[in-house]
Amino acid sequence: MSQLIGGIDSRAKPDKLELRLDKALDGVRTVLMAGSSLDVNGQTFAQADLDAFLVKALSLHAAPRTLRGELEAAQKARDAAVGAEKLFLAGLKAAVINKLGPDDPRLIQFGFKPRQKPKKLTSAENVARQAKAESTRKARGTLGSRQRAAIHGQSSAVVVGSDGKPSAVLQPGTAPVTPKS
Repeated sequence: MSQLIGGIDSRAKPDKLELRLDKALDGVRTVLMAGSSLDVNGQTFAQADLDAFLVKALSLHAAPRTLRGELEAAQKARDAAVGAEKLFLAGLKAAVINKLGPDDPRLIQFGFKPRQKPKKLTSAENVARQAKAESTRKARGTLGSRQRAAIHGQSSAVVVGSDGKPSAVLQPGTAPVTPKS
């Protein structure tokens, strides 16, 4: 990245024509006496007119460098403010939705989309949805709360001894039973 020196981009260098214009201006200011004139391409120019013409020409060459530097500075300032601007817009959206409601059509005037109502499913779509849900539950083996409550039976628990082998099988409501080896 370049640095700005006096508002001018430091990496941009004057071209040959600009250097020649600068030397000519230096000569007009130092060699020609004030009030003297010079014939250039069939026109007579006073020293002040030559000076003004050369200053204007030099400013036309320097302007792009100056503007490039200003552009880079403006882009850096813009990029630095993006986070704060996004945070502000999120807060503004929340405040406007809180004031107007999430589905108010006036949200469009702020640039926000109102919440859409979900479309009604057709009977065929509802049947397909139900079939998909049942197949998913079957594939995953999931049960609802009533289905789990309907399961009754004896469960057994195995007690593992310190040696890592099962030492007792517990049945609900019974005393520990040790397996015979």
